[in-house]
Amino acid sequence: MRLQNNTVVLAAIYVALIAVSGVAAGTTSASAWVSLGALALLPACSMLIIWGHPLQTRSAAPEMARR
Repeated sequence: MRLQNNTVVLAAIYVALIAVSGVAAGTTSASAWVSLGALALLPACSMLIIWGHPLQTRSAAPEMARR
């Protein structure tokens, strides 16, 4: 579960970094903001989809049943 939380935080930091760089560059046009949005969201979303939960091990199954 800790790995999933780390990937969400990493994706949020990446999106915020792209947004801050857009503001710092003085982006004013709508097409530039759409491009920055695509640059920020597409890699972050694909990372969250591909980098999924780790597989459950045999020793973790009884532990989860006890909870």
